[in-house]
Parts: sequence; C-alpha cells; structure tokens
Amino acid sequence: MEGKSQRSIAKLTKKSRNTVGKYIREFEKSKEDDVRELPIPESIIKPPMYKKRIGKKKVLTEPIKNILRQYIKDNEWKRNHYMKKQQMKIIDMHEKLLDAGYSISYTTVRNFINQEVSKTKEVYIRRYCEPAHEVEFDWGEVKLEINSKQSLIRSLFLLYLIVTTDSPESIHRSHRFVC
Repeated sequence: MEGKSQRSIAKLTKKSRNTVGKYIREFEKSKEDDVRELPIPESIIKPPMYKKRIGKKKVLTEPIKNILRQYIKDNEWKRNHYMKKQQMKIIDMHEKLLDAGYSISYTTVRNFINQEVSKTKEVYIRRYCEPAHEVEFDWGEVKLEINSKQSLIRSLFLLYLIVTTDSPESIHRSHRFVC
C-alpha cells in the first residue's frame, strides 16, 4: 500500500480514514524502535474495535410515553367511531409534544409509536376468474347511529359477483335468516 493516500487505502479496506491514519501512525512509530527485539504490537494485528453505545433513552421519559399512549388510544377510538380521517399522524403527535415544550426527535416518537402499535397488514392475493363464474359472500357487523343513539346490527350479508363491482346488500339481525 506504499505510495497510496490514506483516503484511497480507506476506500480499498472499507475502513474509516481515522482508523487508517491511526494504523499508519502506529506503524511509523514502531519503525522508529528497534523492531528486532520488540514483539509485534497487538493493536496492529487485531481488527479495529468500536465502542458500542449502551445507554438508556434520556428523552423518552414516562410522562412522554403516557402522552403518546393516550394519543394512540384516541386514534383507536376515532377508528372505531368512523373518524378515520381525523386520526393524528405520527408527525402531528411529534408537533404536539414540541408545542407542549418537550424536546424530542421525530425518529424517537416514530420508533416508540411503531413499537407500541404492532401493525399487521392484511394480505391480498390476486387471482383471476372468468366473469360471472364465481360468487363471494361475507357476513359482517354494522354500527349505525340514528337520532344520536348508537345501535349495532349484528349481521350484514354481502354477495357479489367476482368480476363486477355491483354488490346487492341486505341487512339482517341474525345469521339464521333463510331466503
């Protein structure tokens, strides 16, 4: 590697320029000593060791965690009451914390929210079928609010042809409905 710059050596070895410079300085220093009688220094032979940062999260305190958990509960309530578009996004939660005087990064908030809310996404499998050869149906629950009174209709029967988007629906109070 003689004749090459520290930068090119760092690129070739995929090490930091600081690390390469440290090794070169140690090598130059060891050349000054009488190397015939000295053992090879351990630090030149072994690969570089980096200190891992192990520390607790100082900014993410219990009060902040409780506030974020409350935001998550509020979002869940809004989802259950058909206010999905009124939910707070993670950036909104972060901005509210900043407005309240907390000094916390967006990444910390995002990581905590994602850890608290284990997101499981639905899996969709695409398939092809001939038009009008298959029919799908499903049962579901419907929540209606009529005159400020919330009622739960237990069953919604949905039947539709696979290829069309038409879906004749009928609401029944029980699965035992007989046609």
